[in-house]
Amino acid sequence: MTMPSAPESVPHQERWAALRLTHPVINAPMAGAAGGAMATAVRRSGGLGLVAVGHGASDGLVSRELGLAVELARADGSALPGSEPAGPGPSTAGPASTPGAASGAARTGSWGVGLMAWSLALENNAALHRALEFDPPVIALAAGDPTVPAAIAARAGAVVAVQVGTAAEVRAALADPHIDVVVVRGAEGGGHGLNEAATLPLLQYALERSRLTASGSAPSGHAQPGAGFPAVGSKPVLAAGGIATVQGVAAVLAAGAAGAWVGTRFLPCAESLFAPRLRDAIAAAGLDDTVYTSVFDLALGLPWPGEYGGRALNNPVAAEWAPRQEELRAALERHDDAAQRLRERVTAARAAGDASAAPVYAGQSAGLVSQTAVGQSVASVMAELGAVGPLLRAATDRWN
Repeated sequence: MTMPSAPESVPHQERWAALRLTHPVINAPMAGAAGGAMATAVRRSGGLGLVAVGHGASDGLVSRELGLAVELARADGSALPGSEPAGPGPSTAGPASTPGAASGAARTGSWGVGLMAWSLALENNAALHRALEFDPPVIALAAGDPTVPAAIAARAGAVVAVQVGTAAEVRAALADPHIDVVVVRGAEGGGHGLNEAATLPLLQYALERSRLTASGSAPSGHAQPGAGFPAVGSKPVLAAGGIATVQGVAAVLAAGAAGAWVGTRFLPCAESLFAPRLRDAIAAAGLDDTVYTSVFDLALGLPWPGEYGGRALNNPVAAEWAPRQEELRAALERHDDAAQRLRERVTAARAAGDASAAPVYAGQSAGLVSQTAVGQSVASVMAELGAVGPLLRAATDRWN
């Protein structure tokens, strides 16, 4: 990789631009869904494809999925545009392992790895060091204090993106010299995150703060963007949460976001690692069919920090226990028989891909995903989401 290892040596906007993305969409690194095939398909469409390395991911899974991303990036010659082919990380698949690896495949886009900061802190950043062996151009961090892993990734030469969910986290990410890209994730987003602010208010706040930082201002109050503000902020800001259509992508781009972070829309795709029944459940869901809860983490005994619940499809388990989370927590601590049976039920459902009891993490935008999305290729979804030009031009023509 030829990206500079010292983040201070190149402004953050330039480091982001050096990825040379030709599509504004980034796939969210969704554990259990976003593997090497999905990341490769997004990258080949010109976007940023991210592979998820979730808490407790086995070395076999990491080697397989990151190895696939590396091998196909090497075959395409686009691990990082303008750089040497992908690094020497081990690989388990050849260039023909994913459809579209033919010589006519796109040579644009980039790829990276998504990890959870709280999980890295438990293991002395072992998963991060393992991921860096594959030389990913981008490291994306979420959920927890990103300070130490961001510094490690930046020193390794990666572009570092960090997900934030509050105004305080926005300010901290903008101030950290090792963080290049700020990903504002609203409460409507799927999977784990904070439940404090919606995407649009958080995006507007982050864009304003980024512009103020670029201008050298550091106001204590609520400054209003206006004359004299730089057109581009100190760091790129990506929008995440509730984006599943070209209209959503156009909306955040018009606001000034450098890209759209999309998760739920990709869950039913052919390249998703999701079980077939879980894909069907996503496509069948409505806008009002999700719930923000820690019930599934409690039932599965996962050590997620208490402030991070997860937005998932509502099902009988969530309907019964989401209003009674503390009761469930206490029952599990007592090793109550009913609570232990619930743990066994959810664990078995998760292994079987049974959406009636397993967690199916998805955002409110699941209601925008149709039945025809099941088995759809990532490339076709990227084509849909990238057709923002007519919408942006129509808005400009109407109001200017």
